[in-house]
Amino acid sequence: LKVRLEALKDCDPKVTEQLQKDCTVAKEAVNRWTDNVFLVKSWCKEKFNLEDAELNKQFDIPEDFDYPE
Repeated sequence: LKVRLEALKDCDPKVTEQLQKDCTVAKEAVNRWTDNVFLVKSWCKEKFNLEDAELNKQFDIPEDFDYPE
């Protein structure tokens, strides 16, 4: 019975609600760090007169780096 209850735990509305909240917090954190990367890139471009491609190469940032969907 305990094994069956544990298997059904994922269907618990409270667990699902907490998982949704955790995902929202994680997405906000990812977006905040993405903002930070773009801000640092912008500052470096202005301060050191560098191009995007050069910055991406130096800091190992993928060319397709963007906000997650």
